[in-house]
Amino acid sequence: MPADSARARAGAVAGTGAVLLSLGGGKWGAYLGLPPVFPIDMLLLAAGAHALAGALLRPSGGRPRAWPGWPLAGFVAYPMVRFLLGPDHSLTAVRDLAPYGYGVVGFLAAWSVAGSTPEQRLRTRRLVDVALLFHLAWVALVLARPQLPARLPLISAAQGLHLLDIRLASDGTVVGVTAALYFLRLVRDGRRRNSVVLVVALWEVLMMASRASLLSTAAALAVTFWLGCVRADASIRGRRRRLALLGLLPAGLAFAVVVVPRTTPGSKLLSSAGLAAANSTEDELGLGTRHGRDLAWAAIREYIAQTHHRGLGVGFGPDYLAESGAREPLGNSDLLRLPHSFAIGVYARLGVVGVAALALLVLALVAATVRLRRVAGSDDLLLLAIVLPVAFLVSGSVGVQIESPFGAVPFYWCLGLLLQRARSSWPAAPAGPADRGADATAGEPAPVGADVEAG
Repeated sequence: MPADSARARAGAVAGTGAVLLSLGGGKWGAYLGLPPVFPIDMLLLAAGAHALAGALLRPSGGRPRAWPGWPLAGFVAYPMVRFLLGPDHSLTAVRDLAPYGYGVVGFLAAWSVAGSTPEQRLRTRRLVDVALLFHLAWVALVLARPQLPARLPLISAAQGLHLLDIRLASDGTVVGVTAALYFLRLVRDGRRRNSVVLVVALWEVLMMASRASLLSTAAALAVTFWLGCVRADASIRGRRRRLALLGLLPAGLAFAVVVVPRTTPGSKLLSSAGLAAANSTEDELGLGTRHGRDLAWAAIREYIAQTHHRGLGVGFGPDYLAESGAREPLGNSDLLRLPHSFAIGVYARLGVVGVAALALLVLALVAATVRLRRVAGSDDLLLLAIVLPVAFLVSGSVGVQIESPFGAVPFYWCLGLLLQRARSSWPAAPAGPADRGADATAGEPAPVGADVEAG
């Protein structure tokens, strides 16, 4: 028993290793290794094997029931059934299925966190912090020295991917998640370190010529602002923090109106939305990108209608981008198999049924966030589980973040944590001297209804 207790205190939530590699390294981290063997997949297999062994060795009744809910189950199960019943089971079809197959990570996370200890969750949160700060540091380095990756080793010759290569939309989304987490910590706990991280993160997002990262960062900050305002803290200090947070709203709006439009991503966003004229080469490139996506998405919708695949989609294996003519306006790369929109991709592969399953999953995310709104601002792991899926859904609406392993793994992992927490309580990790305020809801497990506030 003492040995088991020591191992429990030393562990973390299952799947954390793959999440750390995804968040810390981004695309180049995901492609380390020798294809088709990638470290993210190996880490997930190891985590799954460890969880299975633990379940077999654990006495019956020794772990709380873990179930993230039917919306996630449906979104993962339907693509697999569609694949099994389809005519194509080639390696290409398996690769098309993979973005949906990573959904099992959500079940692994839910199973693990349901039986985790406060020490394990605190360790998980600290490890994620390390990954996010490492990511923030190397992105800042490359933004300051853009030629650096070209001098570093080549990770993937087929994609021209070097060590420390930035992918603006995906890396910018992760930076936006970091900004949101440290924004709430700054308002809640103060500390100079939180302000430094927040400033660096915002600087990076505004330095990137990516509308997706700007939008996802804005969404993450907006959700975090709301969670900070409704956080359950009746103390005088808590009330002062909420007043300070509300006081920041005019300054934040002024910054968004005056400063952001003068940045590259802000100018691109406004010009592509038709709210301002294109005043630079970047703006014109942004307009071209949007036009290309509009043409591609229209071609995909027309192709799905003409081939009578509205209901169930084309399935896995067919190259609908090439067959519909949508590949050319998206850049015409032979490697391209995704339409740069998660929802459009779901519709093409899985039809209206798949879109309905995705809608139910998003509604489950919203419902869980509303249900846990009073405690999310006091538990950083829970806050991450809310903010990261929101940010990735926003950036994934115009990109391939969720379909990529380095986006899919943390996305589904966070969903598993969130949906499991919404169904049954797990106590927040205790705050130590170095973590005061970050996990302030430590204590006895509360009943599920304790997280719901009427009105």
